[in-house]
Amino acid sequence: MLGASITESQREFHRAHKQRLGRIERPKTGPAIRAAGISADQWYLQAWSILRETVTIKSVQDEVCAYFDVPRLYMETTRRAQKYYLPRAAAIYLTKQFTAHSYPVIGRHFGNRDHTTIMHSVKTVEKMIALGHPIKRDIEILTEKLRGATHD
Repeated sequence: MLGASITESQREFHRAHKQRLGRIERPKTGPAIRAAGISADQWYLQAWSILRETVTIKSVQDEVCAYFDVPRLYMETTRRAQKYYLPRAAAIYLTKQFTAHSYPVIGRHFGNRDHTTIMHSVKTVEKMIALGHPIKRDIEILTEKLRGATHD
């Protein structure tokens, strides 16, 4: 059954559906399903399989840790030193770019941080990129790596 394979909340699934599969209409019940030759359950199974192939928070964290050669602990630590902050901020920014997760969900995966802290981190990285900070190149490289991971 599809419900057993869903690990996130139903709200997260629907948010992801809207963002990633917005061009696909959800089949209506009744005659439309018969005309399309597919049931709503089959549609959800197809949609969920597509979503599972996309980038996850863990995969972003793993890729960033490997790139910056830092331990996974850096993603959840409360320390604010730059050697901790920059890899974590890059991972948060990329998580927001590649996933449909909300700020609170992302915060829970990054050391139980408040959603406003996650929002601030995303905005800070956006400013750094706009100002030509060296992290801009790091973000570009990581973006290409993560895009490759979605097509493998």
